[in-house]
Amino acid sequence: MDKFAFDGVDSHCHLWEIDLAKDWITPEWPGMFRTFRPDDIAAVSKPLGVTSAIAIECGLSDKENKALRQVAAESDYIRGYVPHVDLESPDLERKLKAWHSDPKCVGVRMRFEGHPDQGILRRQSIAEGLKQVADHGLIFEYLVRSQHLLDIVRLQEKVPTLRAVIEHMAKPDFAGRNDRRDWEAGMEAIAKHTEVSCKLSLSPQGEHVPALMASPRPGWPVDAIKPFANFVVDHFGTNRLMWGSDFPIALLTSDYAGTLGALEQVLGPLDATLQGQLFQQNAIDFYGV
Repeated sequence: MDKFAFDGVDSHCHLWEIDLAKDWITPEWPGMFRTFRPDDIAAVSKPLGVTSAIAIECGLSDKENKALRQVAAESDYIRGYVPHVDLESPDLERKLKAWHSDPKCVGVRMRFEGHPDQGILRRQSIAEGLKQVADHGLIFEYLVRSQHLLDIVRLQEKVPTLRAVIEHMAKPDFAGRNDRRDWEAGMEAIAKHTEVSCKLSLSPQGEHVPALMASPRPGWPVDAIKPFANFVVDHFGTNRLMWGSDFPIALLTSDYAGTLGALEQVLGPLDATLQGQLFQQNAIDFYGV
């Protein structure tokens, strides 16, 4: 791939301190049982023209949130960060107020992929929590799968002022065997009935991580991904899409250049204006950075 002619923005990367992350990452994760800081992603992204990023939480504890806040404050490479929140926490109001006061905090995230209650987004407590997120002017990041998508439409109807984005295109099954019909129906409904944006980012499904740990970096199946990416472009339009690398989680599948190159192959030739939208300007506009 050629270097971008502009300063690309990676809308989705992760950073962590290994001493804080040992509850969820183990030495079996190839090349990942270590600390990742802004210099690590800058070293592999800047040669490709990607000069800044949004850092997304990868730990659920207050200590990990504080560490993310600190590393973002110290780095010009990190334009903004997104900590974890529990939308059902009785302490939610205080935490949102604290995050809102930090100019580099652009949004919050709660993980729904892999949650034991597949209907969690139908809980009234989740809608009430999202109302508080919206009231504090923060973006919400949906880490979800196909079974959650129609619930997002209902939530956005309840909280119409909430600005939100779906991460990793909701992680569809690129083989198309399990959830393509549900994924298409859900994504079409979100695109048509809400203002939610979507990240053109690739990330392994949680259940595939053990196999990738055993045989890492098989590469991204470009031909299998194309129909899903094309569907998202057709329905969301290019103004509501932004690229993200999912570094370093994506290292289980490919290196940074390989992940970026796979998305470029999936999308096909783009003129300079459209490339600038998807790989830079949309993220700047969406996050206000």
